Amino acid sequence: MEKFKIILVTFIVMLLFVFFDSPGQKKQLIYAGTYSVRDSKGIYVIEFTPESEKMKIIFEVVSDKNPSFLSLHPGNKYLYAVSQSETDTIKRWGQVCAFQIDQHSGNLTLINKRPSYGQGPCYIQTDKTGRWLFVANYNSGSLAMYPILADGAIGEVSDTIWHKGKGVNPQRQEKSHLHSAIPGPENQYVFFPDLGTDKIMIYKLDLINGKLSPGQMPWVKVKDGSGPRHFEFHPNRKFAYLAEELNSSVSAFRYTKESGILTEKQSLSTLPEDFKGENTVADIHVHPNGSLLYVSNRGHNSLACYTIDPADGTLKLLGFESTRGIRPRNFMIHPNGDYLFVANRDSDNIVLFRIDQTTGKLTYTGKELKVPAPVCLKMMFLN
Repeated sequence: MEKFKIILVTFIVMLLFVFFDSPGQKKQLIYAGTYSVRDSKGIYVIEFTPESEKMKIIFEVVSDKNPSFLSLHPGNKYLYAVSQSETDTIKRWGQVCAFQIDQHSGNLTLINKRPSYGQGPCYIQTDKTGRWLFVANYNSGSLAMYPILADGAIGEVSDTIWHKGKGVNPQRQEKSHLHSAIPGPENQYVFFPDLGTDKIMIYKLDLINGKLSPGQMPWVKVKDGSGPRHFEFHPNRKFAYLAEELNSSVSAFRYTKESGILTEKQSLSTLPEDFKGENTVADIHVHPNGSLLYVSNRGHNSLACYTIDPADGTLKLLGFESTRGIRPRNFMIHPNGDYLFVANRDSDNIVLFRIDQTTGKLTYTGKELKVPAPVCLKMMFLN
């Protein structure tokens, strides 16, 4: 009888351990960066419940002007944001902000701020180790690199680079406009798409001194007037994909990890052949299974869906799905690959879709959340 009791207690303890430690029981949080319009408070903390497919706002974090793009630290203890609040009335530089993430609630507490060393910061990203931070400044075409300190604070800037040049579009490409900062899969190179010059700038990363130097291939040129915007690597580290804002296209590249060299293999439109309206491309993401790719269209207000050839990384168009909103910006694929969330900036809604991981088809769930001017979404799990 005593032996039976011991076995029963052990079994119950094991069940409790599995129940409370299961990934399915972890709180799933979405951080939404916004533009400071239509009464937006700043950064929104949203809880997502997969069982009901519901999203709800649990915190509103008051932040400075346009806390738009966000980056989560690899350890999920800190969150970083760019802001267009001016840190210098003469230079009109923006700023970058560090936040502590409460590990029980997910709420944010400001740690510190630094100048962005440029105007119009639009993208922020940590390196793979969580020791360094990169910022792309759109208006000034500059980049900045910072150390991340032991407490998550942003240290004094370690490197800045200012770019020059222009493209063929006199309205949008009158000078350099860096639009994102993407560390390579091996954390040896950092890639900065430049909308203004139709180039992807490639820098070798010095992890000891916090410096960037031109790569073996300092830049790769794409089609004139295309306007490189966001960039994403394939999970196999052999391919990469570029969202080109101005001519509504997506380009596929072969990636050589040893040298950081990109070789363009293909360029496709992100629009239906019969579409005649105005459109600009925004965001791009590869599905975790490596077989699907999605791009957001602002104007057509859709997601363009593609399959990825596993042999050479080239794309084949599957079709288009309405984002159920106006001017979709950033979108996010759930880590398990089952869901896709779209931030529709001008209709103030975040929309949830299911993903068929076999066909790539998106199905509108009917679930939406009202958030003023959402532009960036990042997800993390809390125990």
